[in-house]
Amino acid sequence: MQWHQKCISNGNKSTQARVTFDNLKSVLEIAGYSLDDVVRLGVWIDDPRDFGEFNKVYGDYFSSDHAPARVTVQAMMMSDLRVEVDCIASKSRR
Repeated sequence: MQWHQKCISNGNKSTQARVTFDNLKSVLEIAGYSLDDVVRLGVWIDDPRDFGEFNKVYGDYFSSDHAPARVTVQAMMMSDLRVEVDCIASKSRR
């Protein structure tokens, strides 16, 4: 499987969040994991007032039945980025 990164350098918070989660999903799949295997998610956003907008997109990728531990912090971003994520995935969660 080959990874085709989508550009995240433009768009509003929702657009950037969606592209970020699509990229995360692709990387996880290449490694043999899925979003269901994510046990921890770190989130950096540039403006905490946009958390609700980000959280709506988050809900499209992670259900309330499978909500990984999440830490969200405000951070100054490089370029025009408005959101960044990292994660820990584990197959032994189930």
